[in-house]
Amino acid sequence: MRVARFLAFGVVAANIVFLIYYTNSSYYAEKIVSSSTLTLKGQLQSAFKYYSVLTQTIPVHCIDPYRQPGYLSIPNATDFSTSRYVPFYEDVLFNRTVDYAVYPAETDNLAFSDSPVPEEILKHSPINWMALLREHVYYSKKTYTHKRKEYIDSQVDWLRNRRILMLSDSVDRYMAIHFCSAIGLEGVFGPGGKHTTAWCTVPSLNFTIYHWHVASMFTFRPDWWWMTEMEYVAWEDRLEHLYLDTLPEVIGMNGYSPDLILYQSSLWDLFAFVKNYQENFKTTEGSGSNKRQIHWSELEFYIQRSRVFIKSIRNLFGNDVPIMYRTAIQHRNAGITDLPLYNLDRAARFVAHQADIEIFDWGKMMAGFQDEFTDNMHVGLGPLSWLYSNMLMYYLFRALGGAEYRGKVVEWPSAKNITMDEAWGECHIYNMNLENR
Repeated sequence: MRVARFLAFGVVAANIVFLIYYTNSSYYAEKIVSSSTLTLKGQLQSAFKYYSVLTQTIPVHCIDPYRQPGYLSIPNATDFSTSRYVPFYEDVLFNRTVDYAVYPAETDNLAFSDSPVPEEILKHSPINWMALLREHVYYSKKTYTHKRKEYIDSQVDWLRNRRILMLSDSVDRYMAIHFCSAIGLEGVFGPGGKHTTAWCTVPSLNFTIYHWHVASMFTFRPDWWWMTEMEYVAWEDRLEHLYLDTLPEVIGMNGYSPDLILYQSSLWDLFAFVKNYQENFKTTEGSGSNKRQIHWSELEFYIQRSRVFIKSIRNLFGNDVPIMYRTAIQHRNAGITDLPLYNLDRAARFVAHQADIEIFDWGKMMAGFQDEFTDNMHVGLGPLSWLYSNMLMYYLFRALGGAEYRGKVVEWPSAKNITMDEAWGECHIYNMNLENR
């Protein structure tokens, strides 16, 4: 009994320490408690208060289905629109029993079925927004009107005049183009070429996903830069010379920012670090190879530059714009050459947590699906791009004040007259956690 009580006290104490740290984070330190002005007793009381909030009374609509462990259901290889992410909910999955898992076995032969996820489980999956949007685009090209069209239009009208901005590499650019292709539209590359801007627009809704290419966190363009036609490399230079003129196109209905921002920088950084070492030390062996960890000096450079990058985004669009870090992906030929990529991703997760930014965890969710790649680093149009697009829609819906739970709308964005900060912040505290060592 004493051991049990001691262990229980230890667990509570550990959570108190975590929550004292949590309430000192940049965003909620102001909104929940100003820890710097509290006594230790006050901090403990606050920690106990929010311990109960975080562990016992999480609003159900704040449970992020895409951060739950789950299963990517792909029932039809030729129709990826049927692909769904199936979160593992305890009351749905672990209360089920199947007769073929009973011991002792009734037979000496066990042939597992390849049947799809049962509907009673699948119905708890996140809303398939992309299927609705694709149907809307189909009807928008028709001249007739009927009840089905009216219903579909009502389900996606919340996207009207909205903007998503991606600040990242070609992986996300491909996803923006695939978004359009999946619903029967065509993506567009900007006049500066694919390594500058690209976008996908749904004209009937004036909804646009815009992509600004980020060419690593490097602070200048080295002479050895492998892409000779790329004039600007540093984020600050690319922003000034390539992207500021496009600001009116990426601004949403609030008049000063997009409705959601997604960022990522790792693949180009990895290549640049290796190439930089090769040029400076004239070797392709050891540290001149990508079969190594990131060096500590490179990691510190990356972390500092990432912080500057995030600050720049907030200076440009304001502190209340919802921002997410898209986790790094594996290469198709994943192996030791991905080791430095994992180093960068862990650092980026740390920076995101410190900057009070949530995680768009697609990079981890699609690990192992190498057959879905079109080359060594780009995912093709298919179930993984469909998953990515549905995740985008889920987070945008939430950013606008909408709420869904287990495949059903709890509240539509139009039902709320709140600020962007309030809309995103309602569930933000429940979705901030530092993970993946």
